Amino acid sequence: MKQRLAELRLRQTEAMIGPWRNHQDSPTPGSGWVRLIRQALGMTSPQLARRLSISRQAVLDLEQREAKGAITIDALRRAAAALDCDLVYAVVPRTTLGAIVHTRALEKARRELDIIALSMRLESQGVEPVEHARQIADRADEIARDEMRTLWED
Repeated sequence: MKQRLAELRLRQTEAMIGPWRNHQDSPTPGSGWVRLIRQALGMTSPQLARRLSISRQAVLDLEQREAKGAITIDALRRAAAALDCDLVYAVVPRTTLGAIVHTRALEKARRELDIIALSMRLESQGVEPVEHARQIADRADEIARDEMRTLWED
């Protein structure tokens, strides 16, 4: 039951992420979105400051923090609203969630079984490389299927 729930959660999350995948290569303006949109609208920093009920210097600080990547989501949300915009926020995996789980499970399985394989070779009981690879793949499947809670423990 837990396995099916975990698989369902993974599929549902992947479906939610799907629409964002096309946007991950979108360039971010060096000066930040707030300054870019403000200037495109012909709005001055004092005008944006009034809309946000902050000082002109605070607007400049906000724009600088955004350009440096040091701004809070709340500050961006308020600035976007003042510019009659929406803040769009997403964390988009570089690959599929299933691939991330599979890769991590393979890493864990390889660490586990390489230790055992070394011990077995020292006792002249080692298996062929093809069999060792199959064992790693089988153990990875088992970890991904039955041991998701321990997947990220080292």
